[in-house]
Amino acid sequence: MGSPHKVMIIDNNVLDVIAAERSLKEAGFDVCRLTTPHGAAARVEYEEPDILLVDPSMPRLAVQEVLGTLQREPMLESTLALLFTKGDAAALRERCGVDGYHGFYAKSEPIAAIGAFLREAIATLE
Repeated sequence: MGSPHKVMIIDNNVLDVIAAERSLKEAGFDVCRLTTPHGAAARVEYEEPDILLVDPSMPRLAVQEVLGTLQREPMLESTLALLFTKGDAAALRERCGVDGYHGFYAKSEPIAAIGAFLREAIATLE
């Protein structure tokens, strides 16, 4: 196996971030996080994550700016942007199509399982 995939979590719910980070590290991912909205797009450019988990309900987060960065920057064009928020699957799936996310992980699912979920998702892409 090559170097671990890097996952960036953008979410202001610190408890969800800690739980997701633990699960992701146990699944072999490198993890970075941003729990405030300030400089989110610049931080994404700096970190160059392979996978971006975004909770768009974060107050003052410029979600479209962050997603636009993924489209504009050549180093980020293969980054997977996943919705990481509350909601039912049908609503989240629809939001993915409208806002340009590649998929979602609903917070109604056990957050401790997100590492295994992403590991399986990556295996299907490789």
